[in-house]
Amino acid sequence: MRITANQVTMARIFLLPVPVYMLIYGETLQWWFAFGIFVLLGATDFVDGWMARKEGPTRLGSLIDPVADKIFIAAIMLSLVAIGVFEPWIISVLLTREFLMTALRSSVAYRQQVFKTSLLAKLKTIIQMGGLGTIFFTVSMPGNALSIVCALLALPFLVLALVYWSKSKKAPFWALPVFFAFVLVATLAHFVSKDTNIAIQMGIIIALTWISAFDYLVGSFKMFKSSGIYSGDWIRMLWSLVFGVFVAPLVAYYPITVLPLLVSISLEFGLGGIDNIVVAEKHIFSSWPFIITSIAGLLFAALINYFILVHPLFEPVYVAIALAGLSAIVCGSVFGRHVDLFKRRS
Repeated sequence: MRITANQVTMARIFLLPVPVYMLIYGETLQWWFAFGIFVLLGATDFVDGWMARKEGPTRLGSLIDPVADKIFIAAIMLSLVAIGVFEPWIISVLLTREFLMTALRSSVAYRQQVFKTSLLAKLKTIIQMGGLGTIFFTVSMPGNALSIVCALLALPFLVLALVYWSKSKKAPFWALPVFFAFVLVATLAHFVSKDTNIAIQMGIIIALTWISAFDYLVGSFKMFKSSGIYSGDWIRMLWSLVFGVFVAPLVAYYPITVLPLLVSISLEFGLGGIDNIVVAEKHIFSSWPFIITSIAGLLFAALINYFILVHPLFEPVYVAIALAGLSAIVCGSVFGRHVDLFKRRS
């Protein structure tokens, strides 16, 4: 049986709950195992990319590959917020950007426009994954060990760039940024406290994440100014705020909800990705899926806040499971309606 790029991508998505569970419920040893699994799963992104180039792109691959990257970041962030490494607002800032960009892509496609992706936007996922990795090192290692490890990890990327330059070739666009990122973390470990080091790293991740979206946001603003904003645009933007601002941060108060919320958020990213392709290919700007899940997300957030204020000892895991179930039904329904699109090759 031949393994395809799409199967590798799907395996990466379905295996993510394993390290998430280990991070939330494990001790230090389990954390390192979880980190190792995250690294292996992240590495499959390069594997399925190579396989896709060899096999030829598919429409299904164009959907699940970018969605898988978003789910990967969401899984790590939900876990780290749940165990108290980050404040809840941090996951809001990062995931709201991802949901908002997904929503805006459908608005842009509906108007049959195309915005060029910046180089920084292409670096964004690498910055996020690598930055969360160095933050894990910072949390788990003493300062001296952190400096040595990051310095050693930086060297291969510098060597890679030098090898390309020696052959008069352009180095991969990510080689030097990754090198300087490791050097920065190694340097910070010598001069600042662990908490300050983590804060600086996360500040850089947040800043670069939003700066990478600047061109797209400006282009969308100009587009809305010239064409007007439709109800479908507003509904999609509301959807992005509901899951980014109101739903995701609640794992900080009830860590037991992490896995069902990861399922729900993953399916919402899937819904947004399907919508991007359907709008671009069929010029259908349906709003009902986003209305349903947005209302469900708001109700979920209201119930969780009620539990926090009135019944703080209550564990609302079944409410989170219900939200995940509804996301599955809506996402599955939309995919089923347009499954013909995803049987094609790009």
